[in-house]
Amino acid sequence: MKQRQLDEVVAFFKGNETYTEICHIAAKKYRSFGQITGSFSLAKLNKQDVAVLLGVSEYSLAERKNYSFQKLLDVYYRGRFAYIPFETVVENVVGYSLVSKMEEKAQISQERELFLVRLRANYVGLVFLEGHVVLEALYQLVTAGDLDDKALGYLNQAMLSLPAEPTRLPVFSQIVTGNPHAFDLHGILGNILYRLLQVKSGAEWGDSSETERKNQILLDNNIIRDDIMNFVTVNGLLADVNKCVHPMWESAVSCHVTWNVPAKHLLQVDSIYPAKGNYIWMIENSSVYSAILDIMPDLPMICTHGQFRYATWLLLKKIQNEHVHFRYAGDFDPEGLQIADNLLQRFPERANVFAMGKGLYKKSKPEKEIQKIGMKKLDSVCSPALLSLKEEMVCLGKIGYQEGIFEEIVQEIQMEWMK
Repeated sequence: MKQRQLDEVVAFFKGNETYTEICHIAAKKYRSFGQITGSFSLAKLNKQDVAVLLGVSEYSLAERKNYSFQKLLDVYYRGRFAYIPFETVVENVVGYSLVSKMEEKAQISQERELFLVRLRANYVGLVFLEGHVVLEALYQLVTAGDLDDKALGYLNQAMLSLPAEPTRLPVFSQIVTGNPHAFDLHGILGNILYRLLQVKSGAEWGDSSETERKNQILLDNNIIRDDIMNFVTVNGLLADVNKCVHPMWESAVSCHVTWNVPAKHLLQVDSIYPAKGNYIWMIENSSVYSAILDIMPDLPMICTHGQFRYATWLLLKKIQNEHVHFRYAGDFDPEGLQIADNLLQRFPERANVFAMGKGLYKKSKPEKEIQKIGMKKLDSVCSPALLSLKEEMVCLGKIGYQEGIFEEIVQEIQMEWMK
């Protein structure tokens, strides 16, 4: 087959809108059946052009709604370009290779198998993914060109050289790739590494927050994500290391100093407990937290700053005495209720809320509208202790803040604290 003749026949079919459309229909037939078969509709085609192509009279097509591809092929293969397969002509007209769905499925299956063979031969650190959905995600990224052999090599090396001692994520990334940011979790490589570690850990995390889940899975593999800027603000708490009170915590209590405890330090202590009593009060807003300390400077208390960071969850896990209970108060907004709900579900025997009843909600003089996305967040709140408040907030559709009921918060703490 000479290129000149191919160009000539392709130009013939491309030069006429009707003939070009017939080629596109033929391509779809091949896609479905693996061959050009069946018929094509004449409804939207110029019948005069079709008649010329088929060597028949236009009159003979007048009453016809469709025409057989087999008859078209019979005419084509009796013509001067018979030695050029009609499929080749169609491919050049439509601009892509003809591949049936069955052929494509077989090709994809073969490519997946070749990928698995390559994985077993060159990336033994990733073989544990066989049979898991993450392997399919990995294959799709490779197929799309988002992961190349170099990236696969980094992931393989990472899984083969997980640290024996706690190591910060940027340091681990530098060791494996030479780039401290290569495994940042918001990037493709970092996200895939996290999913690999997730499979390796095989942990069930239920209703835990996404941040907590990620940090814990990394920590399970001796990788620390952020141990300095991830902190929790505390007051009136003590911590033990090797059964001895840590001097920093002891000094903070004796001097009535509230301080930010980074996750780095929380990982180093064995247990945490209130210096006085069996309650730890948890406040969402820093301004309310600070004002409470002006009145009760030795109160065992935590400030969450509007969200439960990993450090907060880590601290709560370090409170091993089951007789120590948590009391949480947050804003009357969807996020505040979600945080409270998460806490109640994580520690059903030890956690409760205070100053979060519907009476105080109304007293906070809520004004700001709850947006639609906020209403969806409220839908997820299911703890019995919050249902009455949730219903009232849905009904009123407004947000209230802790600052509006400060005196009531103090009174509720004092009633419990002074017992």
